[in-house]
Amino acid sequence: MKVQPGGVYCTNKEEIICTGLGSCVAACMWEPTLKIGGMNHFLLPFDSHAELRHWHADEFLSTAARYGSHAMEMLINELVHLGADRRNLQIKLFGGAQMLGKHSMIGKKNIEFILHYVEQESFSVQAQDLGG
Repeated sequence: MKVQPGGVYCTNKEEIICTGLGSCVAACMWEPTLKIGGMNHFLLPFDSHAELRHWHADEFLSTAARYGSHAMEMLINELVHLGADRRNLQIKLFGGAQMLGKHSMIGKKNIEFILHYVEQESFSVQAQDLGG
């Protein structure tokens, strides 16, 4: 299964999950006891313009996971829904490259967001390959 930008995928089956990254970040989470895992692929840390536009119900699933603040919650909630114990979740982090010149800093902002998020939520990062 390839997770596209703005996507979240979770499974309790033996599958390979992959994505392609630049400045985006992917969080891969795994519950080893029950063998439940998943991945998100977010483009930006948060939606800074959310309060400026009118929300539409049909828009929620197609846009929310583009933002790390939503994508992380969606990933965790789906894993728990499949039976994962949140306390057992292992996490690996990838992406956050500097792709669009020195002024955009999107990769850096994504990295700052995800590292703060995992610390705040007390997740133990098993591995990471961030930046570059």
